Amino acid sequence: MKLFTPTLPALLLFSVNTPAAAAVKENLGKNVNSEYTDAHPCLSPDGKTLFFTSERISRSTMDDDIFFSSLLPDGNWSEARPIPELNNGNHNAVLYMSPDGNTIYLKGTYGKTPDPKGFSYSTRTASGWSEPQPLHIKTLDERDSYNSQALTVSADGKVLILCRDADLYVCFRESEYAWSKPEKLPATINSKTYEYTPFLAPDNKTLYFSSSGHGGEGENDLFKTVRLDDTWTNWSEPENLGGDFNTGIWESYFALSPDGQYAYFYSKQDGDGDIYRLALDKKDPIALSALAPVASSQPGVSIAVAKPLPLPYPEALYVPEADPGQSSSPDEKNQVSLNGTQVNLYPNPASDHVFIDLASFGSGEEISVTVYDMTGKIMTRLAFSGGGLEQLNTSGWAAGTYTVDVKTASFSASRLLIKQ
Repeated sequence: MKLFTPTLPALLLFSVNTPAAAAVKENLGKNVNSEYTDAHPCLSPDGKTLFFTSERISRSTMDDDIFFSSLLPDGNWSEARPIPELNNGNHNAVLYMSPDGNTIYLKGTYGKTPDPKGFSYSTRTASGWSEPQPLHIKTLDERDSYNSQALTVSADGKVLILCRDADLYVCFRESEYAWSKPEKLPATINSKTYEYTPFLAPDNKTLYFSSSGHGGEGENDLFKTVRLDDTWTNWSEPENLGGDFNTGIWESYFALSPDGQYAYFYSKQDGDGDIYRLALDKKDPIALSALAPVASSQPGVSIAVAKPLPLPYPEALYVPEADPGQSSSPDEKNQVSLNGTQVNLYPNPASDHVFIDLASFGSGEEISVTVYDMTGKIMTRLAFSGGGLEQLNTSGWAAGTYTVDVKTASFSASRLLIKQ
């Protein structure tokens, strides 16, 4: 498989020191943020899809789920929805999306024994995202703690910077999904405490990150540093982004919109933590733009226009309006499975019920089925002992999107349910 080294068209980079004019910091609101922790914003290359993590389903800091929201014509974000095939019961997050929008890097590993350590990748398919596969980074193994939780990739696709045991490291691409041994960034960046959440801007020089070791406004602040030469070992002294971003509490997970209009980040200023954006003033002399395209080692290689995630979501179970004249048997033509398992959901055409096939579980196994709406409210919670064909009653629920979560002691999976 050939090395993926895209060229980038004119991309904007803004040096976001404290702007001279008053900056406007905006909470993304209830369509994105919930009463639980919502963090780790990651934007698609066209700026029209926002990926992030949320605890609204699991209510657990060790079990974040991946959600996405679409940019609306009025500049706001749509009601967020989960991506079930990328959520496996661990701390899941989209860390990076390739410039063509067809590959994502993910937190943790998947498969039969998922692990919050390490990283994975998934590619876009006609029906959603492929089964995540391990991203190979030399020597990144079981010695790494839970804090190996974030990475960023350069615009030319050749360099990766990751957080490993609370320090930042650089890796270099060896093949499409394989990277060199991590090399620790210098003490200019890595302090004696913690450095997290790197974001390398499109100029391949400006690195944004969060730290508790360089002083500032609060417990953990956002900083920027600039690469001073062609190596990855010589950086400027980190500069605190100032009070427009940082509060007296905790900020991290910085990201720039592709058009340079907004900086997105995570802040605990309102409680458990929400995603915010700050409008960047292009006319401010401190906000510098870098319009030159990044050169490619492969002449003629270009980037396909990124496609937003298909809407409506193709892997959801659609529950049509009840028709008493239809058969009350499971509609197998419209079934969906939970994360490729033998747990299937079927609409009941004659009613507002949904069949849940739990026959793959052993007799006596304790099974929990919980359904949430998109605000995190529990619509129903059912408990079963042993497998069989059960029914979920959606009568009285408003038309809209819900999440069905099935768990046992050794299994966890979810799927969207859209009531029409």
